[in-house]
This record gives sequence, structure tokens and C-alpha cells, in this order.
Amino acid sequence: MVRSRFSSLLVAIAGIGISMFAQPAPAAAAKALPVYYALKFNQTITGFEQCGLKPMPIVYPGALFKGGKQGQTPDYAQLRRKGAPTVRDAAAKTADKFVVLDVEGSWDLLPTDSAAVMTSKAADYYDLLHFLKQELKALKSSARVGYFRVAPPPFYESPASGKKTPYELGVAALKRVGNESDALFPQLYGYTTPANFRAYTNGTMKAARANWPKKPVYPFLWMQRRAAWDVAGGRYVHELLPKGAFALQLQTVKDSGADGVVIWGTLGNDKARLDWNGKADWWLETKAFLKKQGVDLKGCKL
Repeated sequence: MVRSRFSSLLVAIAGIGISMFAQPAPAAAAKALPVYYALKFNQTITGFEQCGLKPMPIVYPGALFKGGKQGQTPDYAQLRRKGAPTVRDAAAKTADKFVVLDVEGSWDLLPTDSAAVMTSKAADYYDLLHFLKQELKALKSSARVGYFRVAPPPFYESPASGKKTPYELGVAALKRVGNESDALFPQLYGYTTPANFRAYTNGTMKAARANWPKKPVYPFLWMQRRAAWDVAGGRYVHELLPKGAFALQLQTVKDSGADGVVIWGTLGNDKARLDWNGKADWWLETKAFLKKQGVDLKGCKL
């Protein structure tokens, strides 16, 4: 889920002026931000629910494409035989019935794609989702389905003043995909500076609300980042975010007006995953964020 192509996070979003004659509105109580998790470690870790988090199941290409290998076009036979039942069963285990589809790689819309290529890729995303939802309806499933990092795409750019940016073309190409989705799950990875992260988050949320105003939005956060490319190993080296960064991310997503947030991870370097560390900054900051929102952590043992 981190095969993303991080682009530069561009200009900060302009503020909205308020008339000097307007009467100040009464301060409203801050609404708590639901926090979901999709976490794996080298150890089997349980108890996240007792810490105020909700599970967010993800269905990968193994259940959506024959032989577990992602193809270039939707695999309708596999979707009927395995994909829909897998999504149904995953949704049945959660209270909110959300299930996220993760289809990346060659399907990704890229900023280097032409408008025609973006449209073609978006058509496959739409066809897969539309067919899957029909199958879920036949199974009488109440699953609520959307794609990880597809609508909007993950390479946010500020709107252009003249010719449309690749991001704007990507959003337009994915309009039907977002319409077909029950919820949106944009990716907010690639932390560099607080200012850039705020611009990335606010711009992505603005695009989501402008184009799919009735769809709930649950951005994905990652407590790690790509630090460097290991030439000898042929892979990225991952590192945990610096102290305070994950707290900033959680608060920024909340301030952006998102309907919830999903914490995804982890990736190791020498091992497949990270070892669990209950004293890691990102986890302490997550618990502090939850506690600040009024979550009772007395039963949290992690």
C-alpha cells in the first residue's frame, strides 16, 4: 500500500476571509474523529479496540484476481467467485461495514499519464467496483466499499490558473469511481514538513468535498515514511516519523473536516514488519489524541 509516487506537496491553501461586520458564531463543541486501524506487526497484537480504535478491513488483489495476481482488467469471474464473498465476510465482522479495496501498481493514475490514459484506467476502476457492488447486492451484503487512494488520486497539486494540472485531470477521470464508492479513502503519506502536510491534507479534502460532497472521507495515515533507496537491496528504507509528526497528522486530518482516519502499517527493513513497541512516539501520540477526544483508555493495555 505504499507503492505511491510521492509528488512535491505544493502551495498552502488560501484562507477564507470573514466579513468584519459578521457576528461571531457560538463556539461549537469539537466533534470527535473516529480512528480506524489496519495494522500488522511481526508479533500478533490484539487490543486496539480497547484503546478506542475500530478495525478497517482491506481486500487485496489476491481475492480480486485469478491466481492472486493482479491483471490489467477486471476479473469478473474471480469477483463473483471469491471477491464478493470475501468483501461480504470482512464487512460482517465490523460495526460500520466498511471494506477498502487495494488495487495499485499498473492501475495507478500517474501525473505523467495523458488524459486518455487516465480515463482508460479510471474505467477499469469503475467497472470492477460496479460489478462487485452488484454481486454484493445479490449476496444481500450491507458492505460499504471504496478504494484506497483512488478518488481523489494521491498526487495532490494546487489547481491551475490556466491549463489543468494532471491532478485536476485525474480527479475528473475518477468522477464516476468516486460516485460509485460508498466512501472515499485518500492516501496522505509522504510527510516532509508540517506546512506541506497541511497543504496536502487540506487540498485533498477540498477536492474530495467539491467533487463528491455526499461521500464520507476517511484518509489513510502511515506512521512511517520512505527515508532512502537502498541500491544494493533494490528497495526503499523506511523510518518512523519524527516525534510530534504523527500527532500533527492526526490533528490536521481532524481540522480538515474528515469523517474519520485510518492508521495503516507497518513495513520493516530487515523484517517484513516492524516489531511492536508500545512506547513508540506514533502510538503514544495516537493515545494522547484519543484521550483528548474523551476516549476512555482505562481498558487499553497496549
